[in-house]
Amino acid sequence: VKLAHDNGSSSEIYLFGGDVTSYIDSSGIEYIAVRPDAKMDGSKPISGGLSHCFPQFGPGEIQQHGFARNVNWTVKSMDDTSVVLELAPSDYTKEMWDK
Repeated sequence: VKLAHDNGSSSEIYLFGGDVTSYIDSSGIEYIAVRPDAKMDGSKPISGGLSHCFPQFGPGEIQQHGFARNVNWTVKSMDDTSVVLELAPSDYTKEMWDK
């Protein structure tokens, strides 16, 4: 998902993980770091950006940092400058979370 404002600022959000991978302000400054070797093809969670660690951070009873960063989110609404994403339950997430 790419968003752009008339003032020149922009952002990029991947539906895989709901990860914000870029925010460039109107003067052209990038504020979000993503590792140069990050996989952006959905094969593994994106390394960097503004990612979601849900329902846990770090190691625990389920996979490290939870499942929110390695499943597809859906667009609930969107215009040129904003987007609302949703992380909905699936069989995959329910296997870990609904116990």
